[in-house]
Amino acid sequence: MNQKNIEQRSLVIGCIWLFAMGVAALTAYFSTRLEALFVDAYFTLITLTTGLLSIVISKISTQVSKRFPNGLFVLEPLYAFFSHY
Repeated sequence: MNQKNIEQRSLVIGCIWLFAMGVAALTAYFSTRLEALFVDAYFTLITLTTGLLSIVISKISTQVSKRFPNGLFVLEPLYAFFSHY
């Protein structure tokens, strides 16, 4: 198993956990109506969205073309830069 497969598998597992945490937070919010739990669910689902985007970037960054003979690895630092802000 190479480095990229390990990275993609760990991203998928992380997204599964984020989904479970988001569903649990929404369930807790709807049963208690505590707004802090809604904020937690909201931020968890935003993190899930960026995690899904990172899976897509991880998959397409290895594609080579005539213009990018080594792959589109420039997308990974760009994602890290823009997701930080």
